[in-house]
Amino acid sequence: MDRDSFRNKFIADDIKSDKRLRSKSLRCMFPCCNEKAIQSHTISKEDALRSISKNGKVITFKSIIKESTRLIVPTYIGIKEATTFRGFCKKHDELFERIDHGLYENEYDLVLQLFRCVSWWKSMETEKTKLINEHQKTLFSFENEMLEKMGIPKQSECTNSYDSGFSIINEMYMDLVAAVKNEKDKLEQVQLLNEKVFWLGKWTILYAHLNYQIPLALSSMHPFRLKNEIYSIYWNVIPHINATDIIILLDAGGINKHIGANCVEKQWVKRANNNLAILETVEAAMASSEFWYINPDVYEDLSDIKKENLLFDVRYKCISSPVWENIAYAIFEKLWIQFIKTEESLDIINAANEKLSFNPQELTQEDWDLAESELLRGMIAVYHANNSDSNA
Repeated sequence: MDRDSFRNKFIADDIKSDKRLRSKSLRCMFPCCNEKAIQSHTISKEDALRSISKNGKVITFKSIIKESTRLIVPTYIGIKEATTFRGFCKKHDELFERIDHGLYENEYDLVLQLFRCVSWWKSMETEKTKLINEHQKTLFSFENEMLEKMGIPKQSECTNSYDSGFSIINEMYMDLVAAVKNEKDKLEQVQLLNEKVFWLGKWTILYAHLNYQIPLALSSMHPFRLKNEIYSIYWNVIPHINATDIIILLDAGGINKHIGANCVEKQWVKRANNNLAILETVEAAMASSEFWYINPDVYEDLSDIKKENLLFDVRYKCISSPVWENIAYAIFEKLWIQFIKTEESLDIINAANEKLSFNPQELTQEDWDLAESELLRGMIAVYHANNSDSNA
């Protein structure tokens, strides 16, 4: 588990509700623009969010504090509020007008969506320094309580500085800015057609256009470590009335150094060419992030045990699972049934039927307590590993 994974899950809603960060004095984050920022959507409201809404609302997991404990709970939220952040001025928000109408036709459209996604994460990084520091003090105090319970000597001071992943975000952000400002004509000439992989400098864009709707809007960052290097995967699942666009940004070249030449690209092409595989991949991304919005009917149709396990996975899956590790149960059950009927491979059909019929076990209080303990232990281990690195 990376420290960012822990932080993102339990601090983002505080940042969004902090009055200082919602202040109308915040400026547009497009370079060299000093105009006031308006409320921008990471994922389009009218095209994407409305297409999966019910009475103008979607369901997401929202974090709350109850009895000094951070919890995440399923919450109805209006599409006007969902995915918003104070990022761009009115003029620069109009850059995204094409994709706000669901038009993903060329590589420039993909870059626009990624620019919007990375800008949101950058805005969180740059605007929340004070809040993060306050949380780190609380985190440190809480850590000492846990160390005391474990019989480990408490730490005398909190010396770890916050820097994990920020340089990566900045680098991605500046490369996307350069592409938006200087490469529009060139990128517009690259039609999407059936291509699944594109390159933007050192970054790899993984793409899939589906001729059906996955009733999910997702824009998340999944930071992780391979050996001593930090990587981030930026996920975008953009639903439309009768289609879905999946757009992913990552440093595939860096990751491939650890897992094999062109491994990321090959795995993605394999997944993206099979409806059941891509659905399983999307569900895996959803179960390891709380930054998603789902059609209320889909969530309400899940069994109570699946709802509980999804809540459990979103809170704790970042501890032990690798990126895109499949979950044992199905979330989008109607799509699973639809795709099983058209699948030709008997092995894939059998595996899909097994997943569709799988009902996860009922979780006990011991399961929750153990996972919470592992989360805290993992967080403490990473926290001190980072601290040792920074002092080396």
